[in-house]
Amino acid sequence: MGESLELTQIKEALAREMDARASERAGRIRAERELRASLMCTSASRSLRRAQDHASRELTPSPCIKTVNKAFVASGTDPLICSPVGTFFSSFSRRNGTPRQPSLVPMARGVVVLHQHVSGQALEGLLEFSHVWIIFMFHANTNLAHGAVNYLTGRMEQTTAKAKVRVPRLNGERRGVFATRSPHRPVPIGLSLATIRVVDVNNGFVEVSGADLIDGTPVLDLKPYLPFCDTPPSGTKSVFTPAWVLPDASSTGREPLSPLAVTWAPGAKDMLSDQWFQRGGSRFSLYDDISELLLFVEQVLSRDIRSAHQRKLNHIMSPGASHSGWWEVILDGIAIRYDIHLGSKLVIVATSL
Repeated sequence: MGESLELTQIKEALAREMDARASERAGRIRAERELRASLMCTSASRSLRRAQDHASRELTPSPCIKTVNKAFVASGTDPLICSPVGTFFSSFSRRNGTPRQPSLVPMARGVVVLHQHVSGQALEGLLEFSHVWIIFMFHANTNLAHGAVNYLTGRMEQTTAKAKVRVPRLNGERRGVFATRSPHRPVPIGLSLATIRVVDVNNGFVEVSGADLIDGTPVLDLKPYLPFCDTPPSGTKSVFTPAWVLPDASSTGREPLSPLAVTWAPGAKDMLSDQWFQRGGSRFSLYDDISELLLFVEQVLSRDIRSAHQRKLNHIMSPGASHSGWWEVILDGIAIRYDIHLGSKLVIVATSL
């Protein structure tokens, strides 16, 4: 009886400690988001209309660029001075749900809107290519303060970034940041390959698909994809990667991100459809009809968007259990609630505006 009571007390103490750590982490993330919001020079939009309105606004240099400049100054080299050429608008208003890599979600659409200081004529000829490289800033990092400038004091608050990061496909194992595609980098610059859908030279925007960028992302440059030099020759021994990044890594038993089978609970599709049309349908969306939006949602959720920490919680629904909508993601401005079941099955339960 004594041992049982002691074990119970240990479990309770452990639970309190985990709750305290979770609260501390939530508070830190909330504070960092507030910091990021005060620094961001662009506001997020969830519609092409608002994206086009943004194109006429006056340009304000990105705070992320200022961070890069300060990092270069601190290292004793000449500062890097540049400003975003445009802003990327997509259906991903948060990091949660945004694809980990480009091309994983073919229906992930977005629009690059050039800023006022960049003429739309710069896009002339781009439609002759099928794909485009988008170079951008990871402006939504929660560790944006790492190496950032305190604009009240003008001082560098922290000059170091983590050398190792957790890799989702390795279930949270660490690798050197330069051996990963992690957004948390010493200089937070990203590269995404997207399919070109529309190029509007007159209005200065490019619509793409398959991109992995958050709404409001500052775009630094656009470059056409060139197969003859961007694709390494096939069948050569000089091209290799670790086993954990290969498409068939699941055969080794190490792939924690195997695609999930996505289904809809009764009434969930109708619920999403009603809310999408209630909000204005295609007028306030990057999707032309509800069938495209449904396919987009299924493609996103099939990639198991949970973090390594969330997967370790192992919140799996038991057979026959009623749907609770334990997990949530916001896509195209609509909150999607879903459950994970045994056998890598995902059930979309409910939606809300």
